[in-house]
Amino acid sequence: MAGLFPRGQDDRAVSQDRTKRSASRALGWQAIRACRESVGPQGPLARSVSYERRPQPRVPQPRISPVEKSMNLASTPSPSWPAGAWLEAGDGHRIWWCEGGDAAGWPVLIVHGGPGGASRTETTRWFDGLPVRWIVFDQRGCGRSTPLGSTVANDLAALVADAERLREQLGIERWALVGGSWGARVALAYASAHTAHTAGLFLRSPFLGSPAEAARYVADWDDWLGDPGRHWLGAARVSAFQALFHAGARQDVPIGADAALCRAWSAYDDAQGVAGGVKGSGARFSPERLPTLTGALLASWEVHAHYAATRWRGTQAAAQPWSIESVAPRSLADLGPLALVWGEADATCDPQVARALATRWPTAVACPAAGAGHRMSDPHLAPVLREQAQRWARRLAALEALRRGV
Repeated sequence: MAGLFPRGQDDRAVSQDRTKRSASRALGWQAIRACRESVGPQGPLARSVSYERRPQPRVPQPRISPVEKSMNLASTPSPSWPAGAWLEAGDGHRIWWCEGGDAAGWPVLIVHGGPGGASRTETTRWFDGLPVRWIVFDQRGCGRSTPLGSTVANDLAALVADAERLREQLGIERWALVGGSWGARVALAYASAHTAHTAGLFLRSPFLGSPAEAARYVADWDDWLGDPGRHWLGAARVSAFQALFHAGARQDVPIGADAALCRAWSAYDDAQGVAGGVKGSGARFSPERLPTLTGALLASWEVHAHYAATRWRGTQAAAQPWSIESVAPRSLADLGPLALVWGEADATCDPQVARALATRWPTAVACPAAGAGHRMSDPHLAPVLREQAQRWARRLAALEALRRGV
């Protein structure tokens, strides 16, 4: 990853950007002063980039699936969600969405992770008691959207178009976006394409889709499998899985529809989600601990494998080589309130990615959680996420009020 995000080059560019933009930021600095007053002199805007480390004692982590794998996501939405509604997205896709919070509050679109995940109630609870109107949607082929597991016309551009279509349907002029893991990649793609309609970004443990990130995610696959796992899966499946993430190329083995690979991937992904991942926990493959195969779980794997096979774009069409500038332009630093929160012991999404974004965007509030892994339920990460999300929402409200002259 060091080759992808050279620090010296970024530091020089950041210095130049600061100089060039200083003359045009009068309104922005007025807004920042207003926000400082609203959150106190020790608030997160006291510095351009604020690192808040929170060492905590290690405690056992609950085993909670990152994509609610035990739920039958194709059925009626969970009682904790409003009934929701449908967005006719075209290409045979119907997108489930719902909203809640303060109906008169500032609109915030929450983008779930994956690929192949589903909306989760934890993210909406960050904004309890705040003037935030949250909106969630399940991406194509995911969660409650139909057809479940479909990879037809399912690519990053389509996900961005669905979000924009939803904004237009709701009659919202500007909204802010919250995205975690893969959801951060989708949120960034939307913000880059629809900057005028984006008021800010809150990114948790971001994944940007670089080859290095994918290779890091599966680096412990072979150790986790061991001889028992390799025997259970068979050599063809083992090598196909590795090639999928390392080369991003389709294999002869029908990976997306393979039930055995699906169950093994789910267990491996769960093991990587704890602090330190497989290396830190020493977890190893066990057929007795593999999850039960459900339609929702297989659909999640089908969508995930589809995006992995297409280098996280969802399409085999020719594209420019991956670069951080194409995914996270420096110009987004002037977008509005930016916040980055991640676990420093995350084995799923490389913490160096979040640090690189903090360097590129000197106005961002960056908050690493010491000892935390990837799971939102991680006891080291969960309270930091809630606190920083609430601070970000207050800054967002203050800046938008100033922009409107309220």
